Amino acid sequence: MAVEYLNITEAYFLKNKRIQKFLSLERALQLLENRKLWFSNPAKWPDPFERRFIDGKYDGGKPFTWHNRVYCMCITPKATSEASWKAYSENDFAVKLEFARQEYVDILNRVCSQPGVMDVFFGTMDYQQTRDIEKPLSKIKFSDGAKLSISSKLFKARLLLLKRKAFIYESEYRAIIVKKDTSNAAGISVDIPNILSLVQSITIGPTIGDEEYKMIKRNLISEYNFLDNQIMQSRLYKASTRPKIGK
Repeated sequence: MAVEYLNITEAYFLKNKRIQKFLSLERALQLLENRKLWFSNPAKWPDPFERRFIDGKYDGGKPFTWHNRVYCMCITPKATSEASWKAYSENDFAVKLEFARQEYVDILNRVCSQPGVMDVFFGTMDYQQTRDIEKPLSKIKFSDGAKLSISSKLFKARLLLLKRKAFIYESEYRAIIVKKDTSNAAGISVDIPNILSLVQSITIGPTIGDEEYKMIKRNLISEYNFLDNQIMQSRLYKASTRPKIGK
């Protein structure tokens, strides 16, 4: 079994070398300490619209085929995003990890051979108007014009790439892992063979104070062997000089 690319090719994804993952400081430290990527169970997502196809009832009142068997992780090519920094700074400091794309793909390929894994998919999010996502399954159209059988696994996977156009600023890719057995778990963890090969740089969010940033940077260097120039702070809300405002 290999990763199935849904609306892009592996070659297209690997045209660039880096990809970004925004997350809370707590989650970032867990990833570094445990050397594991977190794939969340979409049935546990707080946004009911994001759970639309997961929570839905189908012919005869049947639940979604992959309910509590599918797990997702999103990444973005956007190196800076005020909206993303804000989203992950609500209850904690935000962090952006820059991943090597090839290493990330290699990790997904390893997942394919793990016991209990049925399928692994990868694609770019398909941002559409809300009214189009809410159509009956037979009326849903994918942005690239793909014609798929409603009963096919590719159709089911593509449903999990649909997202409201209001979130197009996220510009995300989504990795999808489908397991053979159901579980009520909040998510699953995937091993990272070499943390320094995957994580190329770490950017601490713009809302953190200078002293806290220095303390976190020292810890990342001493505990995980990152280089000084691999750790930085977002300057999104910081001006380099006091601006002179004319009339």
